[in-house]
Amino acid sequence: MISVSIVIPVYNVSQYIDRCVDSILNQDNTNCDVECVFVNDHTQDDSMEIIHKKVDDYKGNIHFVFCSHETNKGLSAARNTGLLAAKGDYIMFLDSDDDITKDCLQKMSKVANDYPHADMILGNVFHKKYGGLFFQPVKKVTLYNDNVNILRDSFEGLLPIFAWNRLIRRNFLIEHSLFFVNGLLYEDMPWCYRLYSELDSMVVLPDVTYVYENNSSSITNTTNERKESVLNSFCIIINYILDHIYEKAWIDSMMYCFGLLLRTMDKASYYNSVEMFRVKIDIIKYRLLKQTFFSGKIFMFFFFLTAFKPLYHLYKFSCCRRYYNVIAKTVCKIELMIDKCCFRKTSQKRS
Repeated sequence: MISVSIVIPVYNVSQYIDRCVDSILNQDNTNCDVECVFVNDHTQDDSMEIIHKKVDDYKGNIHFVFCSHETNKGLSAARNTGLLAAKGDYIMFLDSDDDITKDCLQKMSKVANDYPHADMILGNVFHKKYGGLFFQPVKKVTLYNDNVNILRDSFEGLLPIFAWNRLIRRNFLIEHSLFFVNGLLYEDMPWCYRLYSELDSMVVLPDVTYVYENNSSSITNTTNERKESVLNSFCIIINYILDHIYEKAWIDSMMYCFGLLLRTMDKASYYNSVEMFRVKIDIIKYRLLKQTFFSGKIFMFFFFLTAFKPLYHLYKFSCCRRYYNVIAKTVCKIELMIDKCCFRKTSQKRS
């Protein structure tokens, strides 16, 4: 029987934590042993009191672990603390304002037992606010055994870039030093990129196992108050991915970074912070251009020139925005086809 450690960072979530804890206590965990690791990130409300009241009255077989930060260190640091304190075979990250379905661990642990060599099990997510699924569901339990395909599907939005709602082997995370970057907003993005780059195999379930609350006070909903942090984080994320580029999916990764760059430029313009971040954005622009030029990716090179004026003004037209994904995919396919042709010619010469 496998064991699962659920890591829950806690900071000012008294409005939601009651439901979150209940979703764990009500699990049908016949297929696994469960450990729940609460990380008190110096919360200023009564969240921890609510948790202790529920845990003290609990009579089941779930084991509880409590960790505390003397100061508020943020979500990344809290997750890292929980990961290091956990003892289970698998880790599951659960945000304290969300909850998991009653059969979440039962379904995930069954698949983990059926696919003992898979490093990760992933379920689907129900978005409570919009009443729909977070990403396109698979029709049946699906095994991925190629990290290039895993990365490409994540770039296409077919796989989520959130840390929660997945069982991941704890040893796998530790061995690959898959910790979160402290002090970074949208920390799930670079973490998932590295995770998908390292994975040799994963299994995706068609079932919903997680309910996303869309907390109105979360960082994704307070960007007006944290404009500089948001823009700075996006610049850091792009450079982080470029620093950890996965060679087997080099073209896809570079195209993904370019999409993030355009998104960052849009935000900078919307926040009226273009001048403040001009240098950081320009460094990324030239870095992408330089790497594509010296790699001989001519189509990508000319496509990346659209990030510079006056070509960048094209993105102000709705038609360009509407067809951006089509154009980007076409450029990517052309470069991949050229790569395959070059590889075949090289192989024929060697033979």
